[in-house]
Amino acid sequence: MTGPRPVEAPRVRRTADLLTRTSTLALPRGDVRDRYRAEHRAELSVLDPSDQLPYALGALSTALALRGAVTKGSQMLPQPVKRKPLMCRLNLHHRYKAHRHPEGGYYYRRCSRCGKDHPSIGNGPMDGWSF
Repeated sequence: MTGPRPVEAPRVRRTADLLTRTSTLALPRGDVRDRYRAEHRAELSVLDPSDQLPYALGALSTALALRGAVTKGSQMLPQPVKRKPLMCRLNLHHRYKAHRHPEGGYYYRRCSRCGKDHPSIGNGPMDGWSF
């Protein structure tokens, strides 16, 4: 009587392997690139053949983001643009709050949403403002 047959891992599709190898070309040469190629190959070897191509396409589509994460630089990733709120851009309604100057001595008012200073900044305490 023979023992249980070992389960064979699915074969890695050539197209999926080529796509994952291409996705690692964006990474710096050397150990980092070799490590991620080995990780992609290991992931592909445990996936069903029908799931390998979507995995490889996902690896290819996130290659630049992976490079940015690996190199800890953001020059490859687009930076989100922080826009002022509409009411601040139209200069219709700011939310001014009083702040104490870091060196002390006087207060100033600045919008808590966009950072614009109040046009009538004075050097004394402001009446009617709570801190």
